[in-house]
Amino acid sequence: MPSNEKWRKQQYSQVVVVALSLLLLACGVYWYAGYREKSSLLPVTFSSGTSESERYYLEIANTPSQREKGLMFRKSLEEKRGMIFLFPSARQNSFWMKNTYIPLDMIFVSADWEVLGVVENATPFSEEQRSVPGMSQYVIEVLGGEAKKLQIKKGTKVKLYGEIPPAV
Repeated sequence: MPSNEKWRKQQYSQVVVVALSLLLLACGVYWYAGYREKSSLLPVTFSSGTSESERYYLEIANTPSQREKGLMFRKSLEEKRGMIFLFPSARQNSFWMKNTYIPLDMIFVSADWEVLGVVENATPFSEEQRSVPGMSQYVIEVLGGEAKKLQIKKGTKVKLYGEIPPAV
């Protein structure tokens, strides 16, 4: 009888070790997925004079197909998230909201990372071309209303916390 009890305790110990190992593995995978997602985003802040915003994490659209799709077909966008469109050189850019479900602010940025202008709360599904005067090399899209909340306007500086890949 004692050997049977000993065997059960060994089995129980092995099950506990396996369960804890699986739990640790799952936690590690979850942490790594979050780390990986954030590491593929470009952190930026917006500064006007002495004030600087919290960091925003931007998906990068630096190829023609990525720029064409943008944030279309998304039903939501997390707070302090958005997308940055990178172009090979500065040009007169214009955007539309075709197949875009959520209102967005479009922040047009010059090659030296200064805001040229903002299109606020662009209407979802609209095919109206939206732009601002000037040659922009970057366009940042965030949730509608964020630019007003952060007081982003012409002259606001965009500060990067990472390297941007080349635009194609």
